[in-house]
Amino acid sequence: ERRTVVAQRDERAVGHVARVVEGQPQSEVCLLHVLAPRPPVLFEIGDAQRPGENGNMQEALHHSQRQWLAAAKWKARPALQDARDALHKAGLAAGRVSATFLDPAHPGYMVDEILAQARAHRCQGIVVGRKPTSRLRELIDGDLALELVRRGGGFAVWVVE
Repeated sequence: ERRTVVAQRDERAVGHVARVVEGQPQSEVCLLHVLAPRPPVLFEIGDAQRPGENGNMQEALHHSQRQWLAAAKWKARPALQDARDALHKAGLAAGRVSATFLDPAHPGYMVDEILAQARAHRCQGIVVGRKPTSRLRELIDGDLALELVRRGGGFAVWVVE
């Protein structure tokens, strides 16, 4: 039984996994759909001017964050369904494909979260899509795929470009 986690925001990664698991119905795949980054306004609140106001502002921020997260998940549903369909077409039964949303509220922790999910699902492999970017963008944002390769000891890590 092969278990694979797919950090999915790239249909090429899902396509790769579909080709690998084709004809292997005993395989299991966990799709990790990375949501779009949160808008900066949803990360912090300013200082309150009056006593007690900070609590109300914090509550309003949390409400806005929950609304954004629900909308982002709703917007991601078609891509997630396409990924499920591709894996089902490759021969995996519905019970062999699970899905989880990853909220990149803290992008630096994304590698930790992917590795934690892979461990929790007892996966042997991690597949991640990677789009070519400039060296400058890589320095600013980091490179998720490269970091997974560096820190993914114990897992086979496939990077699909």
